[in-house]
Amino acid sequence: MQRIKPIQHLRIGFIVLLLASALNVQAGEVSFRYGFIGKQTTGTDNLVVIEAGATLHSGDPLKLNFEHSKGSWFYICYRSNLDDYALLYSAKGRKSQQSEVAFGTLGWLVLDQNIGEENFILIASETRLKKLEKLFVSYKKAKGKSRKRFFKRIHALIEELHGGQSAGKGAVLTQRLEEPVIGGVAFRGSQSDGVSAKSLTHQASGNDVALTIFAIQHR
Repeated sequence: MQRIKPIQHLRIGFIVLLLASALNVQAGEVSFRYGFIGKQTTGTDNLVVIEAGATLHSGDPLKLNFEHSKGSWFYICYRSNLDDYALLYSAKGRKSQQSEVAFGTLGWLVLDQNIGEENFILIASETRLKKLEKLFVSYKKAKGKSRKRFFKRIHALIEELHGGQSAGKGAVLTQRLEEPVIGGVAFRGSQSDGVSAKSLTHQASGNDVALTIFAIQHR
């Protein structure tokens, strides 16, 4: 039997290390797709894509669609123009043999009479964000100065996740899809002839955590 020389041991060990590193990077990657859909006139089926920074008015309808990998945690936080936070959605996509992704929607929303900048914070995470969940529970119960303190802590945590400062995470990449795709269909990624009520238009990806902040100007 031919013995492996020390130099060969080093080469094999180096190759194994590289493969392990590559697997860890892939395992830590998370991504999600989303789309904000609006109507040109209330009561019509003339659907349009709402871009980040768009100006909307009181009474305008909008709809948020999202799709994330099953097995990852997904959160939708909302910061109103009155500087209030709310956790609109929190769930872990369950793995199944039928599909590798989970599709969801917040349904049609209508802007109220309060004007100003409104922010939707979409987060996909490889692990459960227990700290974020606990902060929202405490924030909802708190009043007065205590509520303001929890507001600042939620804001700081979101900024930390967004900036990639937590545990040395890399930057998050957000990009617009070349064409809208339909979420929640049998063939993932199938393109539509136009904008539909289930359209997904953007994708965000990152290592361990992917986060995007979608702002609209409410006038």
